[in-house]
Amino acid sequence: MALRHALRIAMEAGFGSFELETDCMKVYHHLREGLHEATAFGKVISDILFLASMSNCVNFSLVKRSGNKVAHCLARMSCNYAEDRVWLEEYPPEVHRRIVM
Repeated sequence: MALRHALRIAMEAGFGSFELETDCMKVYHHLREGLHEATAFGKVISDILFLASMSNCVNFSLVKRSGNKVAHCLARMSCNYAEDRVWLEEYPPEVHRRIVM
């Protein structure tokens, strides 16, 4: 759901090309193969693929969990906010402090 939400926000901000990274093999496999299941998971995958079809270029990548420390930190921090937060050019200083340690 985070990929779908991030893709929608990025498209609304005017971006046209995307690199979507996940550390979940199942999500990666379904996105790369365009697989649609008749489940809630399949609906989310379908939504992501539909949004991706409206962009100039989308690449799906599988990264190890250790390779997405910044994304993990931002996701953990998001639990502290009731509203959406988007960082386009700068990121919160808390992220730097947490990933350097």
